[in-house]
Amino acid sequence: MRAMKSILNHELLFVAGTMLSLSVPAQTLEAGSDSVAFIKANRANFLVDKFTFSDGGTREIRMRNDGSKLVSYKAKAVISNTEGALITFFTGIDVSSSNEVNFKAEGTVICNDGLPDWKIALFCEGTQEKSRERVKNNDGSLSVNTETINTYYWEKNATGLLTEGDDTVGFFKIVMNPREDSLLKPMADYFFLPVQVQEVKKPNTMAQFMAASVTLKDYGISGIFRGQLFAIISDGRQYKSWVFYSNKYLCMFQADNPMLLRKKDIVTPYILIKSSESGPDRRDFFRLAMMCRYLNSALGK
Repeated sequence: MRAMKSILNHELLFVAGTMLSLSVPAQTLEAGSDSVAFIKANRANFLVDKFTFSDGGTREIRMRNDGSKLVSYKAKAVISNTEGALITFFTGIDVSSSNEVNFKAEGTVICNDGLPDWKIALFCEGTQEKSRERVKNNDGSLSVNTETINTYYWEKNATGLLTEGDDTVGFFKIVMNPREDSLLKPMADYFFLPVQVQEVKKPNTMAQFMAASVTLKDYGISGIFRGQLFAIISDGRQYKSWVFYSNKYLCMFQADNPMLLRKKDIVTPYILIKSSESGPDRRDFFRLAMMCRYLNSALGK
C-alpha cells in the first residue's frame, strides 16, 4: 500500500510539474530548441528505417522492427492446431479456431557510434484465429492451407520494457487514447489537434489514397526512464510525438509519412531538442525519437 501511495504521489507531482511547464503557448515552449533533421538513407525503400543526422558530427541511427510473436495461450484450445488440420484434410470441413493469447512485439534502435542498442519489448493481450481450407494441388494431391489472423488489444493493459545492453532502463504502460487518461490528458489537450478540426477528404489520386490509409493512431505511454517519471504522447494526425521527463517537456519528434512519395508532399522527419533543460544524455533524445517511430508502427496493428 505504501509503495502504491508513493507511485501515486510521484504521478501527481509529475502532472503538476508538467502542467506548470505547459502554462505558456506551444511556440514559446519550443523556443530555443535545436532542430535536427533525420535524413533517410533510402527514401525509395520505406521498409528500411536508416537515417543520418548531424549533432556534433555526422551520425547514423536505425530503427528495426523485429516483428511480433505469440508468447502464451490464456486458455487451452478446445481443438488443437494439429487436430484441426487433420479434420480439414480428411473431411474437407473448414475448421476455424480462435484463442485468447498474449503477444510480444519487439524492435531495436541501433546506433553506429559506440552506444549500446536499445531493445524495445511491448506486451499485450489479443486473439489468434486460424482458418483452414482443404485445397487440391496441381499434381492432384490434397493439402491444407492455414490462414492466421492476429488481433492485438493494445488498449487492454498493454505494457512495455526498454533495455540497454543487459540493463533495463525503462518500463511503461501503453494508453491508446491519451485524452481519456488522467495522467496524459493535460498534455494531450495542450498539444493535440482539436477533435472538431478533423476533416474527411476523399482521396483523388492513388498517392493520396495510400497516404490516407496509413494515418497513425493516437497513443501515449507513461512510466519510468533512467529512474525518473517520463511520458510520451503522439498525435496521429500531426505525425508528432512529445516527450516529457522528470516533470518537464523535453523534446518533440516530427515523423514522416512513408507512403508519401511526391517530393512536394514529403516531410523530412526532425527532432526539436529542448537544449536548455536538464535531462538524460543528449544522445538519448535521438534514440527516443526512433523509439517513437517504432511505436508509430507497432501500435498501428
